Amino acid sequence: MTDHSRECVFCRIARGTAPAWVVYEDDHAIAFLDTRPIAAGHILVCPKRHAERLTKLDQSPELTNALRGVADLVEKRLSSDYNIGANQGARAGQVVFHHHWHVIPRYEGEDGERWHRTELTEEQAKRILAKLGLEPVKREAKLSEAKADR
Repeated sequence: MTDHSRECVFCRIARGTAPAWVVYEDDHAIAFLDTRPIAAGHILVCPKRHAERLTKLDQSPELTNALRGVADLVEKRLSSDYNIGANQGARAGQVVFHHHWHVIPRYEGEDGERWHRTELTEEQAKRILAKLGLEPVKREAKLSEAKADR
């Protein structure tokens, strides 16, 4: 395990040593609710392998398939209008330096402040996961592995 992946919160989520409201997971990618969503159902999709940005990733159709699967779920269950984007670097707004895509549902009647963030509550997370047709369960960190991450 590299120093980057040991400290990276998204790597810890992928390993199960940090909590997350998981929406999708396979061998190559994980998707989970953003804890500071721009809109209800804001989902982050990231590779399990640590890479700071898109250009540092190997080409992987599995990652594209994961992103498409999450977008399809959002489109069918939350809203047919949504943003997909990725911030690459600090000046572009990247905060967690593990490549990830944002899938942000857009709803009728939203105010003009399209990028305002709020804190995700447990109640909101459960409601969104239920709308997505998923079991509203937060995967908790595995204590033995979480201690090893420190």
